[in-house]
Amino acid sequence: DFENRRAIFPGVHRSYKFCLLTLAGARRPADQGAQFVFFALDVTDLRDLERRFTLSAADIALLNPNTRTCPIFRSKRDAELTKSIYRRVPVLIKEGPPKENPWNIRFLRMVDPFSSKWDPIDAEMLSFQLPGRRAGYSVEIDENALVPLYEGKMIDICDHRAARVVLTDNLTRPAQPEEISLQEKAKSEVFASPRLWLKKHDVDDFFTDIGWDRKWILVQKKVTSPTNERTHIATIIPYSGTAESLHGIMLNSANSVSLAVGLLASLVAFAFDFVARQKIGGVNFNYFVLEQLPVLPPAIYAKRCSWSGHASSTITLHAWLLPRVLELTYTAWDLLPFAQDMLPALGDHPYATRYTGHVPPPFRWDEERRFLLRCELDAAYFHLYGIARDDVDYIMETFPIVKRKDVAAHGEYRTKRVILEVYDAMQQAMDSGEAYQTRLDPPPADPSVAHTSEPPEWVEAPSTNASGSTNTRITSARSAATPAMSQPAESVPAVPAPAPQPSRTQPQSPVPAPQSPIPVMPPPQGSYAEKFSRIMTLKRQATPEAIGEIVAALGDEDENVRWLASSTLASMKDERVVDAVRAFAERTKSPAALETALKLLCV
Repeated sequence: DFENRRAIFPGVHRSYKFCLLTLAGARRPADQGAQFVFFALDVTDLRDLERRFTLSAADIALLNPNTRTCPIFRSKRDAELTKSIYRRVPVLIKEGPPKENPWNIRFLRMVDPFSSKWDPIDAEMLSFQLPGRRAGYSVEIDENALVPLYEGKMIDICDHRAARVVLTDNLTRPAQPEEISLQEKAKSEVFASPRLWLKKHDVDDFFTDIGWDRKWILVQKKVTSPTNERTHIATIIPYSGTAESLHGIMLNSANSVSLAVGLLASLVAFAFDFVARQKIGGVNFNYFVLEQLPVLPPAIYAKRCSWSGHASSTITLHAWLLPRVLELTYTAWDLLPFAQDMLPALGDHPYATRYTGHVPPPFRWDEERRFLLRCELDAAYFHLYGIARDDVDYIMETFPIVKRKDVAAHGEYRTKRVILEVYDAMQQAMDSGEAYQTRLDPPPADPSVAHTSEPPEWVEAPSTNASGSTNTRITSARSAATPAMSQPAESVPAVPAPAPQPSRTQPQSPVPAPQSPIPVMPPPQGSYAEKFSRIMTLKRQATPEAIGEIVAALGDEDENVRWLASSTLASMKDERVVDAVRAFAERTKSPAALETALKLLCV
C-alpha cells in the first residue's frame, strides 16, 4: 500500500494511494501467510522489518471474522499487538451460523436525509428564538411537542453537550458546530441546541415500533478518521431523533439499564480506540467495522473487580465503573432519565442513598475530575484487555494529537503519565490484595460534586410508559407565543413552598370560580419507580382526582413515597389541599401516615 506523496507517478495527485501486489504460484506457496506493508512512500520501505508483517488467512479471519477483509497496520508491532487482543477479547457481533451477539444489540439509523418519512422543523423557522441558543430541552409550537434532531457534530467522548449547531455563511455547509464553552457547561440547564427539531409523537412512534422504552440513547459518531485526535466517539444523549451522522446502539431491555455504562466505557477507552484505528480506511465508522471490534462481553461486569481488594471482596466491575461513567455523562438535566435508570444499580453508594426518593441532580462539570475519571477508566480497560505495561506506553504514543495538546498545555504528555501511574497502582492492588485507592477526592459520583440547585422550571415530572419503565420528559416552560427572553429559566425553590392559605382580603384579584372538592381516591400502585412516576404525572395534571390520589399516597408503607407525596402537596398552589390532608389525617389508621399528614399541615 503506497501513498503518492513523493510523486512516484508524477501525473497523479499526491493524495492518491495505490497498491503493489505480488502473487506467487504453487511452487512458492505462502505457507506462513502473506507479507504486508502499509503507508509506504517508496519501494525501499518494503525492506523495513519494523513495518513489514505477515498475516495468514486465519489471522484475517480472527481480525475480521464477518467480512474477511484485511486490516491496515502501520507497523509489525501494531499487527502483533492487535492480534493478541483479539485472541483474548471477542468481537462485538460475529455473524453466524451460529450468530454471536452477547450484548443483544442492534444499530439504529433513524433519520435518513433522503427519506420523506420525517418532517423536520428548522430552528430558524420556529415562532420564537432560543435565547442565547439555550432553552428547555424540548419545545412546544402549534400544539406539537418537539425534540431535537441530534447530529454527530454535537457530541464528544462522554459529552452530549460538545457543540450546538449554528447557521453560517458557508454556502455548501451552512450548519456548523459552535463549541459550548466550559463556562456554559458549568450550568446544568445549558443544552446542545440543534438545527432541526422533530415532532415528538413521530419519535415516540418510531421507538415504540422498535421496542426501545428508555428516554436516552447510546450513540456513536459516524464521521471519523484514524488520524483524528480520537477515532471512536461515543456517549449517551437524551431522548431525541438521531441524524444519519449519529448511529444509535440499542441494547435489549434486560441490558439497557445497568450494563450500558460498561459498554460505553469500553467504547471510549484508548485500548478500544487503538484497535479501531487499524480498521478505518476512510472517514466513516460503519456498522460492520464496529461489529468486528473487540468488546468485552456483558458477563464480565458481574465478576469481582480484581483491583478492589482481597479475593473475598464483593465489589463487581460494574459497581466500580458505574459511579465513574455516571459522573462523566450526567452533567445536565436533559439526561435525568438516564440518571434515574442508573440510580437503583448504585446500591448503597452515597449518591443513591442521598437521592433515592428525590430527583438526583447532575454532576458539576469539573475538567480536572473528568480527566482523572477518564484516566482511571482507560487504565482499567488496559488491564481488562490484558495489555502489558510496555504496550500501554506504546499505544499511548500512537495518539500524537493527544500528546501534542498535552505538551502544549502541561509541558509533558500528562495523559500517558497519569494512565500509567493508575495502571501501576491497579496492578499493585491486584498483586497485594489491597484495594485500589482512587485519586479523586471526593470519590466518583459523590453527592458533594453534584449541583445543589433544584431542577429548573422546565423539568417536568417523570411519566410511566407503556412498558412500565420510568421516563422523564423535559419540556420548555416557554410557549410558542412567548417572545425571546434574556433571563434564564427560574429554578424551583430549594425548600418546598407551603400550601397557600385562604385569603380573606384580596380586592384586587378576581373572584375565583367555585372549585370541586377533592375526592377520596385510591393510592398509586406498583413499584416505587411506578409510584414516583404516577405522583409526578398527577402533579402535572392537578385535577381534583389527581390531588386526591396524591393525598392517598400519604398512607403508603414506603417512607420515600410518603415523603414524595408530602413535598408534592406542599408545593401545590391549591387551597383545597389543606382540607383534603386534614380529612385524610382524621380517617387514617396508620401512625406513620398520620405523622406525615400532621407534619404537612404544620408547614
